[in-house]
Amino acid sequence: MLSEQGIPASALLQDTGLTPAQLDDPAGWVTVPELDRFLERAMALSGLSRPGIMLGRRLHISAHGAAGMAGLTAPDARAALRVALRFFPLITEVVSMRMDEGLGTVHVTLEALPGLPPRCEQFVVHTLFSSLSLMAGFLLGPQADGLVLECPGPNDDALRRALPELGGSMRFGAPCHRIVLPQAVRMTLPPLASRFVDLAALPWTKTVYPGVEAKTLLVDRGSGLLTVLLKMAPGAKLPDHEHVLIEQTLLEMGGGGPEGMAFRKKVLAAAGWPHA
Repeated sequence: MLSEQGIPASALLQDTGLTPAQLDDPAGWVTVPELDRFLERAMALSGLSRPGIMLGRRLHISAHGAAGMAGLTAPDARAALRVALRFFPLITEVVSMRMDEGLGTVHVTLEALPGLPPRCEQFVVHTLFSSLSLMAGFLLGPQADGLVLECPGPNDDALRRALPELGGSMRFGAPCHRIVLPQAVRMTLPPLASRFVDLAALPWTKTVYPGVEAKTLLVDRGSGLLTVLLKMAPGAKLPDHEHVLIEQTLLEMGGGGPEGMAFRKKVLAAAGWPHA
């Protein structure tokens, strides 16, 4: 990250006690004093007062390795949080995470290792908050609006601005660093979680088009993604229309549809292609 600013690794590691070979070793370990000296050096050379914010903006969920993918495919947000708590020590041991569930909210508290230098604590917490801010909308969708980040200390407008997705939901003057979520968020489905639909239990609903009934299987209003099962009476038609995404149509029974589809044939309609 800092090499993009023209700062060579040799300058960053000078007087820190760290070596390139040590950092390249998958089994290598960085001590707290080494981390603190490295952060002091990095901040002095780069002029950055909050390097954790910049790092966190680069940490999409895939950057968290197997723990990130496990959380992404969890059955709901509560299970994803439990995955994060279980595997968090694989990421760092200088800060721990604890989850407490109350009547209306879920609290995820970040607790620094006793005696951890303030610079190291700020770096790790800022990195986590920044990464969470980046991923919140993707993981929680509209439910992300109910998420709150709590921080100790006075109000920090610069930190708010650095976290555009969640900066407006930050509270300062808290006793500790904490993530607060409404209880309803616990059941939010992650993007890759399995969805099970009982087709037989879903009722057919009439549409505004005569002779056309529908069962909606999946809808994502943010992206426009829609999966729907249609039942059309003989002679029923849909008006000319087009889609912002590709349309896939599979005819299960009967005939007709786009371009005079035949039974069990599939048609792919490109985005923007007008058809009836």
